[in-house]
Amino acid sequence: MQHKDALLDKLTDSNETFAGGFVMAMNDLSAMHHKDIRLQKISINSEHMSFAGIAKNPQAVPAWLAGFKQSRLLSGKAFLNFKLTNNNQNITEFVVSSIAKKGES
Repeated sequence: MQHKDALLDKLTDSNETFAGGFVMAMNDLSAMHHKDIRLQKISINSEHMSFAGIAKNPQAVPAWLAGFKQSRLLSGKAFLNFKLTNNNQNITEFVVSSIAKKGES
């Protein structure tokens, strides 16, 4: 039993592994579901995170991001890159990441 407790401590310690943090992030993202947001790409590691997807309207993106303050893992994170564009089909595409794109600060 002592070994099981030690293993559980290691697997859930975000300093040792990010797997527990990833599961927490997925649970938080699920809880923050927004009917007008469709995530297409999620990248999360121990240092950086980025989200890309489409939105039914441009106002949905900041409304969805406001939900991050309810997340234990995502609240307080700084995002350096925010891109919001309309594609050829007039659909709003967005990218939000904690990494600045090359040439940006």
